[in-house]
Amino acid sequence: MEKEKILGELSEKYGKICKTIAKNILRNDEDAEEILNDSLLAFWNFAFSDFPENPGAWLCKTARNLALNRLEYLSAEKRGNGNAEI
Repeated sequence: MEKEKILGELSEKYGKICKTIAKNILRNDEDAEEILNDSLLAFWNFAFSDFPENPGAWLCKTARNLALNRLEYLSAEKRGNGNAEI
């Protein structure tokens, strides 16, 4: 099966839950969409060389970890702890 077809099927099957996971962490639709895309890119780069037993779980876990990393980045002390000045 072609890589593009596999990614399309994964996105169709698990994209909504991955976006929901990311949105619940980040509270932002645009960031959640970007996390989904980053998760699919990570799958493209890593998983095709060592295909996971459960690709849906792998994709969801990757989305969660990427969202948590983004949240940590956005709430860093030098970025105002996630607070904006009024």
